[in-house]
Amino acid sequence: MKSLNLLYIPWIKEHGDVLLHDVAKDADDIALTPVQITPQGDTVARRALIQFAANAPRTYARLFERQFLNAAPSAHALALTLDWTPPMRIAAEVAQSHGVPVIVIPHEGVFMEEWRYYRDPNTGADAPIADRLLAWGHGQKDIFTKRGYPAERISVVGSPKLQKAASYAPRLTREEYCSRLGLAPERKIVMFCAQTLDNVEAPRTARQMQARAVADLHDVCRERDYQLILRLPAIQQGTLLQDTFDEALGAHQALTIARPDGGGVEATPAEATWHADCVASFGSTMLLEKGLMNGPSLATTYIEEVTPFVRNGGLPSVETKAEIEALLPELMSRGVRSFPADGWARLEHEFSADDFEDTAALVRIREALRAYDQSVDFSDLRPRQTGGLPAPDLLRAGHRTYRRVETDLVNRFERVFWKIVGVR
Repeated sequence: MKSLNLLYIPWIKEHGDVLLHDVAKDADDIALTPVQITPQGDTVARRALIQFAANAPRTYARLFERQFLNAAPSAHALALTLDWTPPMRIAAEVAQSHGVPVIVIPHEGVFMEEWRYYRDPNTGADAPIADRLLAWGHGQKDIFTKRGYPAERISVVGSPKLQKAASYAPRLTREEYCSRLGLAPERKIVMFCAQTLDNVEAPRTARQMQARAVADLHDVCRERDYQLILRLPAIQQGTLLQDTFDEALGAHQALTIARPDGGGVEATPAEATWHADCVASFGSTMLLEKGLMNGPSLATTYIEEVTPFVRNGGLPSVETKAEIEALLPELMSRGVRSFPADGWARLEHEFSADDFEDTAALVRIREALRAYDQSVDFSDLRPRQTGGLPAPDLLRAGHRTYRRVETDLVNRFERVFWKIVGVR
């Protein structure tokens, strides 16, 4: 019998959902109960819900509250992997208003400029409001304490994602992997990990520069007889990212496209990272994950913003085709981690509990969750007339940019909400 019931909100299967399921998978006493607010894996519905929650926060709070109170007879806590986006921020406030504690276990680290990390550009939310934060490393802890989050509510537990990379064992042989992707096992494989880049200055320009970097990389790979895989992110902002690549690469430059929703073990990030002879990206954490597998990685700094892997970790970087031509073959011939020792030590402090080889991240997370052994009985709880939130007029401080929605519009917005979400 599971003794600890955690509510969670299915959001992005390949990111936060995987993390939470890993936490509960081998824990006999921890159960996960979903509070479904979007069709799973539906990027369009997820983006529409973000807009809906931002424009109609009190109405969304009331509608989420219904799902929340109907999810289970009782719960010990609400587990989130982020709480800065409007749907998650409001969900956290609804849970807390009913006495249910909120725990944030971040699913991603700092991969671009620090000031952009964990920030909603529209509302200004830039730190958790959760009751507890289980941080990857001291880097996250320092960022949030500087932004006012209480240090005593932060535990540095390490990263299950990075822990998984450090101890990863491939499920496919090189021949099996290449066969499934239509590649030649005897030829070198370079994998570029694309990012949506929606959190940088001038995202459209940044995506164009990313596509240019892939085009330059592709030219070098053709000249060197390397094979190039373009790995698309789980969130592609509709077709904008793919359209940008199509325009930059052209139909005549065929290359392997790996999509997270393609299915099969060959599509998992860890398996693809393992079999790549070099990983390149603007700032994906897969640059670090390849280093954890003791393989080479390369940052393409075609935009002004620099990833901490370059700034703090000393990862080799390129910003022109000529630099790719000079550096890529050298890294491939070495075939080992391309971070210098002093930079690696800095990243170890920033992205782990001071030891990348440590394997206890999931153990620490489970121990922290078990501290919440007091359950809240939902049978005695009723929806609030204020829309699920404790304050009648405004969301709490830091959310004053949200627009108010009057109570008499609830029914109208409710119909829109269920049409967008597609669940009841």
